[in-house]
Amino acid sequence: MFSRSSPHTGRARPLIVEGESGVALHYGDFSLSMSLVRRNSSDVLRLWNPSSDKFGRLVLEWVY
Repeated sequence: MFSRSSPHTGRARPLIVEGESGVALHYGDFSLSMSLVRRNSSDVLRLWNPSSDKFGRLVLEWVY
C-alpha cells in the first residue's frame, strides 16, 4: 500500500470492520483452534453483507 509504482498497490481504507468467531480445543500440551473471519471496508455498518471478505484460520499449537 505504500508504493504507488507497484502493480499490487491497493487503495487505502480509513476504516475496516472485522468480526471473528471460533472454537478452541486443548489437550495436554496441544491446542487446536479454528475461526471464521469476516472483514468489511465498503459498508462498515453492515459486517455481514455479501461483499465482505471471508476467510478462516486453523491453528495447531504445541508447548514444549
